[in-house]
Amino acid sequence: INNTCLKNLNLRDNMLFGSDIAPIAEGLSQNSTLVSLTLGRVELDSSDKDKIHRTLRQHSTLTTLTLHHLSSMMHAGYFLNVFPSLTSLHLVKSDDFMGEIESMCDALMQHTSLEKLSVVSMVDKIKSENVKKLSGAISQNSSLRVLDLSKTEVKNDQDEEVIRKVCEAKKIQLKWE
Repeated sequence: INNTCLKNLNLRDNMLFGSDIAPIAEGLSQNSTLVSLTLGRVELDSSDKDKIHRTLRQHSTLTTLTLHHLSSMMHAGYFLNVFPSLTSLHLVKSDDFMGEIESMCDALMQHTSLEKLSVVSMVDKIKSENVKKLSGAISQNSSLRVLDLSKTEVKNDQDEEVIRKVCEAKKIQLKWE
């Protein structure tokens, strides 16, 4: 990772532990060209996460972030707040959507460069109260152009209609299969 020209980094499905994080964080701190990062199924304790987060804060070049599995929703709000340069955020197969949507929605309302938000293959259906929070955040966001909810379900048809209407009103392309 000491490659200072590295543009894309995929750390998904790596069994990384504490001793593995220091060299990754060090290498990332020397990189000024990273534009895409994928994280998921990485076993990190809170101090390891802090090391990665502190290092990544230096990257104003990061435009695409993909978070897989358990950590995705939990960190979405944080990453939106830390990286104003993000234009694309992909949250895949998270099962913690229910508890962490508020911080993501708060950040989404304020984020002015995010053009694509993908919330795909969620384990649980999105509850009605979370549909309202998500729709409110989308209606407040001024930059979102694409919302991808592929393989993600809501509790009922009325909730689906709420999302469809806010996307239509904001001229946001909605992908939902």
